[in-house]
Amino acid sequence: MTKDIMRNEENYTTIETIERSLNDNKKIINEETAAVLQKKRSAFKVLSPEQLAIVKEKCNQAIENKQLNIIPSDKEITEAFDILRADYLDENLPLPDRSIRNITITPEQFRENANIITKKIIESICLEYDKKNIIPVYIWRAGLFPFMQSCINAEIDNHTHIGLARNEKTLNPIQYLPLTLDIRTITKDSKILLADPMLATWWSLIKVIRKLLQLWIPEDQILIATVISAPEWIDKILSNYPKIKIYTWSLDDHLNEAWYICIWLGDFGDKVTEWITLEYLNALKPYMKNNIFEILVKKLIPEK
Repeated sequence: MTKDIMRNEENYTTIETIERSLNDNKKIINEETAAVLQKKRSAFKVLSPEQLAIVKEKCNQAIENKQLNIIPSDKEITEAFDILRADYLDENLPLPDRSIRNITITPEQFRENANIITKKIIESICLEYDKKNIIPVYIWRAGLFPFMQSCINAEIDNHTHIGLARNEKTLNPIQYLPLTLDIRTITKDSKILLADPMLATWWSLIKVIRKLLQLWIPEDQILIATVISAPEWIDKILSNYPKIKIYTWSLDDHLNEAWYICIWLGDFGDKVTEWITLEYLNALKPYMKNNIFEILVKKLIPEK
């Protein structure tokens, strides 16, 4: 793949990951991505229709038990989501560009419409819990935007971060920003809210959950907020941690054999951080402690 199709080469840490749909005859797979795919296949097997039916039934039970909470949709959210995935669904646009870039809409429009959805999610959670007790943990990159802006708009005061990136060779998460949670602020009423827009794999979330449990934070004080969730990983999380509650706007049908959701959105992290400006980041600066802002700028704004 040539570099001239990229707006900013340094911003795309997943530029060579395989195209989301294996059934698309236009997909691009080089030797490296083929090796990654093979590793994925060895670690994850697509569920049979019978197995998937069992998982979906368990998700329905989780909804009844209020372990899994589906945020009510409306016209505004539906229209916002249609905008988010418009590029990916446009077969006239080239691959892999349309899965990792904003083409017919601007990055600002992607962030604005993503915020419409996350705003509804955070508002729903605030109806159930006192916002003074909610402590969001933004899982960088994708979890930071636009969840943090939605939490700020909801007047949530505490904001914590952790930076994780997936090693495409081992598929394991690599931590580049330690969890900034101040354990001294935790009370018996605190709710630690893990924010990550795509629950398509659970590696990042499981790493953060384990960190919280190591800090002696009770399982029932942990919440997860996500835009889209795959039933396979909801089942895995709730099977291992049944006291955790998940809040999501959309429940996907299933994962394909490359571990990608089938709702056709593309790479949320790449799209939501594309062409991010210092001016945009400066609006978040008052809500970031210590050197978090400097780390964020270094991560997202290439040096000239």
